[in-house]
Parts: sequence; structure tokens; C-alpha cells
Amino acid sequence: MGLATFRCELAIECRTPTPATFPGWPLLPIFIEKSCLMPSSHFAGETMRSVLTAIIRGQPWKASSVPHPILRKNFRRLGRSFCASRTTVGHLVGPCLRLLPVVVERSHLLSTRHVPGRHLIPALLRIAAYSDRWIRSPDDWVPASDNHFGDLLRHLFVRWEIPLFFDSAWLEKGSLKMLERDWYCEIGTGGSWRECEGMPLVPKKAIHLAMRAPKEMTVREALRWGQMKALKLPDDLIPEVLSSVVVKCLSNEEIWTRLLAKLADAPDFKAKDFGMLADFFHAHYRTCRFNRARDLVALPLHELVRSCWKFWRTLYRNAGADGLSFRSDDLHEPGLRDELWYFCHSSWGRMEDVEDGELCHRDRCGRVTKWRIRQLVKHSQLLVEGQRMQHCVGSYRRDCLSGKSAIFSLGLVHQVDGICERVEPRVTIEVCRHSKWVLQARAKWNAVPGVTESEVLARWGRKNRLRGRLVYSK
Repeated sequence: MGLATFRCELAIECRTPTPATFPGWPLLPIFIEKSCLMPSSHFAGETMRSVLTAIIRGQPWKASSVPHPILRKNFRRLGRSFCASRTTVGHLVGPCLRLLPVVVERSHLLSTRHVPGRHLIPALLRIAAYSDRWIRSPDDWVPASDNHFGDLLRHLFVRWEIPLFFDSAWLEKGSLKMLERDWYCEIGTGGSWRECEGMPLVPKKAIHLAMRAPKEMTVREALRWGQMKALKLPDDLIPEVLSSVVVKCLSNEEIWTRLLAKLADAPDFKAKDFGMLADFFHAHYRTCRFNRARDLVALPLHELVRSCWKFWRTLYRNAGADGLSFRSDDLHEPGLRDELWYFCHSSWGRMEDVEDGELCHRDRCGRVTKWRIRQLVKHSQLLVEGQRMQHCVGSYRRDCLSGKSAIFSLGLVHQVDGICERVEPRVTIEVCRHSKWVLQARAKWNAVPGVTESEVLARWGRKNRLRGRLVYSK
């Protein structure tokens, strides 16, 4: 029975084939495997090269000419990289014309599924960007093992054997040229770790131990892993360090080295506190307070931890004072610390020639109400205003940061127990900083302000010499 007859019989009977119903059963698994993982070499060589050349040159091509579905999907991804509007990859046309046909013809790299987030098309473009560092021609490459990607890298860049974790340098997202990829080329041709540009000054023993790091690590993780092994840090502290900002931040190595050495001599240190401690120092780097960071790392460990807790609790309290609420109050969570830093440091200058203030208004019935208007100068304040008023003022951060707009909030003051005051927001106002023109004023749900609110806004606008229809309509 032929395979076509079997397919028809299977479609008609809709039952699973067995050795009794299909004499060619022993060959079926082999057929399925080959059909699912069809080598790209089964794709006609001349057709493949013509299609690849058209894609790389940004010319039209027919997807129907590529029968393999995974290969076709990767060709489409490659086509998006070389489309006419992408002028930043023009210098990669020549190297890609040399590299990609060889990869498609001699390997399964572009015809098999990859780990999500680790697509090989960007990695191959990064390899092409380093064509000036190739020590061998791609035409001479023949895969020597099942790890085709590692074999290709070692053929193009490596004279002396290097650890497998270095291959992750080409899978790192970012610009085409990157520090880790420079290190790969330098060390692969016999260079020294310590002489590589941008390499932190760590002891030789740490570098020697880093060469034994697990292959699943990135280059920077392996470097920190070797450093921690050299210092003999507790095993429960190692994963905390590897998941912290210390891995990505290679600047100010003096502080990180002193901090890790201090922890090596403190067996009672709680490992879960390290992330907070690392972000604490990184916050000082981001605000250029380097001398303060040096003073802090010189403190006894218990005083350093206490200062760290005080810092993050202060940020949490300040964010709460603006009205922000978070899903959790556990400062050990990195996401919460990132949000606290972002909201507490995303601010802009005030519109100085427009004053905040309080106004008393008497309506037509003789009732007197007290109103308060204030300028919002933090992103957290914009978010809270947007939540209370149910409109989109929280997205105006860029206009405020660029100096285009200033946002004000008008609220009605309520007396609570005759002592405390509670401000109920009623209107949000956007003012152009340059022309002092009131661009818009919106009540809750983007509604038009009421009569009383409009009269209060008109008084405030005339007092501050603002312009606009809203100011002079009353």
C-alpha cells in the first residue's frame, strides 16, 4: 500500500493506523520526523540562494517558493530586517550574502523551532555585524556536532577553546555591537580577560573560576559567579546576587567588590536583603552620589542594612503621601522597588509665574465654599489625579517633562470634624507654559466643569494673567 493510499484511507476511516491496517507502519515515524524537520538542503539550492539574495537586498520575493513552514517564517523575519525602510542594516548586506546561504544549506538552524525569545535571525545579524573579526570564511564551515550554532561561532571567531556560556553573548538583545560580543572575539583569538576593554577589575582567581561557570549562564553572570566562588560566599546568597543589578552594572566595581567582601565575612546576613542593598547603591549611582556610596559601604554591615531599609521605607511613604497604592508592601520585591524609584524621581519644575492658592466663592444662594488649586509636578500625582477623576491626565507625563504643559488640580475643601480638611478634586486644568493659554479643563469623566467651578477658575485665571476662553467667559 502506498503512502497516498494510506492517507486517503486514514481520512475516510478516521482511525489511528496500526500494523494490521497499514503494512508500511514501521516507516511512518521516520517519514513524520523527516517531514517535520526537513533539512533546508532539501530546498533547491539555486532557488534558495535567489530567494535569500532578494530578501537581503530588500527586493520582492514569493513566500510560496519556500515550502518549509519554519524556514518560511524565518525568511519573513529576515525580510522585515532588510525592508526598504530599514537603512541601519545596509552595511550587513555583503556579510549576510556570504553567511546566510551557508547556514541554510548546511544546518537546521533556521528550519527548527527555537526557544521563545531566542530567535536566531537577530543573532545571525549580530554575527554579520562582526564580519571584520571573522578569522575563517563561512564557506569553509561544516558542522562538527549537533550544536550547530556553537560550531558556527567557533569556526568564525575562535582559535582557542572558550567556555560554552560565552555563546549567550550573541543571543543578548540590544545593539548589534555589544561589550560581551567584543569580549568573545577578543578571548576567542587568545586575548586575556583582564585586558579586554570594559572588563571590571576582579582578581585572577575569580576569572579562573568563572571559566567553570554553568553553560546556562550569561557572560556577566559567569563573571559574578566566579567572583562569589573566589570569596566563598554562602550558597543561598549566590542566586540573590545573580538576580540583582550587580550583574548588569559593571561600573563602580570598587563598591561591588567591597560589598561582596563584607558579606563574605557576615554569616548572619539575610540573603533576601541583598537585592534591596544592591538597588540602594545603584540608586546612589543613578543620582551621581558616588562619595556617599563610598561612605556607606565603609559602614558596619548592620548600620548599612539599617540605612538601606530607611531609604526604601521613605520612598514608600512619600509615594503613599501622593495617594499611590501598590499591590504589595513587601520591599523585598524588585518590582516594587523599581516602581518606587520611578515614581519618586519622575518630576519636573513648577510653572513659576502661576501660583497655587485658595479661593472662597459665594454662589447665588449665598453659600460660601472654599476651593484649593495646586500644580501637579510628579508623575505619581498625575496618576492619582487620573484615578480619582477617571480621565487620562496620567498619560501627560511627557508633555510636562518636555516643558510643554503644566497641570493644575482644582478641589473643593471639606471640613472634617471642624478641624481636618479633605480636598475633593473637581477639575483638572492643562496650561501651555509658553503662551499661558488654558488648553483644557475637565471635570470627572471628562465632563465640562459646572457653573461654580467655572467661576472659580475664571477668578484664578485672571489673577495669574492666564489666557483663554475659559478665563474670560465669566
